[in-house]
Amino acid sequence: MRFKRITLIFALCLMGSSAAVAQESLGTPAAKAAFEHGEDLRRQSKFAEAAAEYRRAIEIDPDYAEAHSQFIFSSKLGARDESDPVKSKALGEAMTGKLKAMYAEWAQKDPKRASYQWALGDLHMYKDYAKVEQYTRKAVELDPRFARAWQTLALVEEVRGNNANEHSYLKKAAEAAPDNPAYAFYYANSLKRTNKALLCKSFTGCRQTLSKTRTGRAIALLAQLQ
Repeated sequence: MRFKRITLIFALCLMGSSAAVAQESLGTPAAKAAFEHGEDLRRQSKFAEAAAEYRRAIEIDPDYAEAHSQFIFSSKLGARDESDPVKSKALGEAMTGKLKAMYAEWAQKDPKRASYQWALGDLHMYKDYAKVEQYTRKAVELDPRFARAWQTLALVEEVRGNNANEHSYLKKAAEAAPDNPAYAFYYANSLKRTNKALLCKSFTGCRQTLSKTRTGRAIALLAQLQ
């Protein structure tokens, strides 16, 4: 249990160290400025205002994956009514419906945009995994380097209990985003659960090269936590 907590905290820190996901857009300067403004508002629990800034970042740079993620997250939180749980749930579901319609319209206007397909899948998360898989597979068909989509497919396989496919998709995510330590860490953690020998062998054989990159340092730390 203690190791799982360490893994989660470390992975979240790594994810936060990257403005966006490797092969996906890092955000243009203007988009990043809007995103950071959204982050400031989110930290103040001003979720609706934060969502507006994340959307502005998306409008500036539609491939800015982290902006999509935070836009969806903050939009849902901004729709809540904490004084009435029943009403809050209904409002949240209504907002999800609005977001689905919004992304469907965007995807129709720009059918080759992987980020829109991934977002449509994400909006079905925990409700309809068949839909999650449908849209997410479309995303990786459009852009095989869309690392976040591979990670989402890994999550779907984890829910299904298919460890082999989960591991395979995490590997694809790490390969799609070689400079992002978060994906390397998730993949390395899957090796820890399924193939400790391969994790240690990979770390030992590539120690000098790996230590020069953030990705390598992530794998190295996990290997040392065996």
